Amino acid sequence: MMSNDTLASRQRLAWFFLAGSFLVCAAIAVITPILISRGIQHATRPLTIEAVANQGTVGIFHEDTGTSALFTGEPTRAVDAGSRILTNATDSALLVVYPPDHGRILGRIQVYGNTNLVLEQATMPRFRVSDDLPQMVITLTGGRVRLSLPSDEAVGFQVIVKTPHGQALLGQGGQYSLSVSNAETELSVQEGGADVRAAGQTLRLGMDERALVTAGNPPSGPLSTERNLLQNGDFSQGLSDWAVLDWNVERTDQPTGDLGVQDRIGEPTLVMRRLGLGHADTGVRQIVDKDVTDFRSLQLIVSMLINEQSLAVCGNRGSECPLTVRIEYEDVSGGVRAWQQGFYAVGAVASDTPDVCVSCPPPRNPHEQVTLGQVKFYESDDLLQRLRQQDIQVAYIRNVTLIASGHTFDVEVIDVALMAAE
Repeated sequence: MMSNDTLASRQRLAWFFLAGSFLVCAAIAVITPILISRGIQHATRPLTIEAVANQGTVGIFHEDTGTSALFTGEPTRAVDAGSRILTNATDSALLVVYPPDHGRILGRIQVYGNTNLVLEQATMPRFRVSDDLPQMVITLTGGRVRLSLPSDEAVGFQVIVKTPHGQALLGQGGQYSLSVSNAETELSVQEGGADVRAAGQTLRLGMDERALVTAGNPPSGPLSTERNLLQNGDFSQGLSDWAVLDWNVERTDQPTGDLGVQDRIGEPTLVMRRLGLGHADTGVRQIVDKDVTDFRSLQLIVSMLINEQSLAVCGNRGSECPLTVRIEYEDVSGGVRAWQQGFYAVGAVASDTPDVCVSCPPPRNPHEQVTLGQVKFYESDDLLQRLRQQDIQVAYIRNVTLIASGHTFDVEVIDVALMAAE
């Protein structure tokens, strides 16, 4: 017969198991929804990244696929997170980041020469209920990049750039330039805002501000930086600050075309297109009215896309480029002059299709050829220095004009900037 002590011991053991089972069930009931919620909140899927060689040959390395080369004129190529982008001195590349459905552009990265860039991470939430943002993490060990992050409050996009000297968190709706050497990292904010962190300290940068970071030291700044002399160069405010030029159509029996700001995969773009015979041109102009006598440098930066053109090169006089950027200025003696750069995508330079505008006054710049149907970014040399080499001293910038011309053409300008350093 079981003793009272044994019975009591077994009862205590039974209660122990019962209480333990209850606590385990309760814990499972509480923890399981939390784990599911966390899984839903933080589950990710990869962003789509497409690369195109803007100039020269671009190297792409991934530990799973090895090394490959991307040449100018080749179709865009998808690249995965973990890929390393390598350029030599005369090479450049353009990376475009999309959600998996390609519904909009999240960002563009212009990769310049002698650059070593690793795409560490590029993800977005798998589920709509997640509070996380799409995120991209880049490691820039050397070279220079320029990032354009369109503003999209409905989506958001977080970009972190790591360098040997620190890291930067870039805000949405901005234009950023980073350069890395052995000695330092330099970050310039043309638009937007950025947080630069190094040596345990964080520096906040706003528009037209710059920071320098050296190894083991906190960020230095905010410092003065280059300024964009153009307003609304990304057309985020439509045609505000731009005056539309009247259509000039050679033949009275032929139509004009279309000019306006349209949405291009979530990004505003200036579109100028026309279908017809005989010459026609149109464009937009912005008044700058800026004294640049004491400025140190002046650079034109433009991203564009030529979808169609019927004339070879820029016509038989070199004056009908699908896109021409013209800067009108005054020299120190008060003379009014113009510097212009033409772009084309179709045809070969020959005696009847010259590579310069023969009817334009000097200086005449050779036209730049781009790949039909691919986004191209162009950055000029220092225009002040180039013109000084031709004994021209620029004193005053009057205006900047974007001109589309030819017979049939279809041109998009994604953004344009005139960067000046004092």
